[in-house]
Amino acid sequence: MKIGQVSYRLLVNAVALICIFVISSNSRAFELEEATIADLQEGMRKGTYTSRSIVEMYLKRVEEIDKRGPAIRSYLEINPDALAIADQLDQERRDEQIRGPLHGIPVLLKDSIDTADKLSTTGGSYA
Repeated sequence: MKIGQVSYRLLVNAVALICIFVISSNSRAFELEEATIADLQEGMRKGTYTSRSIVEMYLKRVEEIDKRGPAIRSYLEINPDALAIADQLDQERRDEQIRGPLHGIPVLLKDSIDTADKLSTTGGSYA
């Protein structure tokens, strides 16, 4: 089957556009996943990100890797209030009540570290 020169060029251009789209959409997610705390803070200051959007991105990433991917079990428990806490921190940011350099940044803690949240796996065990 012969492909005409015009059809061939259209096909090559279509493939190139698809590749550019895939690369650009993957690079946006990759940039956020690999962002430093300073990058995330700058993004929140500029309004590019909110604490909620960052938490949602990481929750989605955990879902992709731990539940649909290789199931590496990267965490024991996710704070059930994570999104509500992010919303509260976003409101504080809007009110210009920034607590410090980690304000709005999600963190992952070792299960032996005690927290005041509703996490049942923190603080170790007396057993």
